Amino acid sequence: MKIIIVDDSKDYREGLRFYLDKLGGYEIIAEFSDGEDLLNYTEIYSADLVLMDMVMPKIDGFKASQQLIQRYPKIKILAITMFSEETYLLDLIEYGIKGCVFKFNIFDELPKAIETITHGKLYFPDAILLKR
Repeated sequence: MKIIIVDDSKDYREGLRFYLDKLGGYEIIAEFSDGEDLLNYTEIYSADLVLMDMVMPKIDGFKASQQLIQRYPKIKILAITMFSEETYLLDLIEYGIKGCVFKFNIFDELPKAIETITHGKLYFPDAILLKR
């Protein structure tokens, strides 16, 4: 599976890359620090999955996801966030994002989340707050 990581923390991106390399079966094809750089990447179409931080400079994860899905409707996006109280489940779904994991327990939930959304289902942790 080909994955793009988008997060404004270089250390976090490196940690995710290391973790996914250890799991095996995943190829990180690109990394970006914000949504603007992602949207300028000409090889997005080759990704199966984008791991997208929601809070970033320039273009945030919500806007980047919306534009990405308009251009490439088949791409799957898994939101990564630190804030359950700021994560709006319905908004994520309306933007076309297929799932969400929290940064604080990503290593526990990421394999299940990836498996779930690659099989066409939505994945959201139980602790996510439903707000509108």
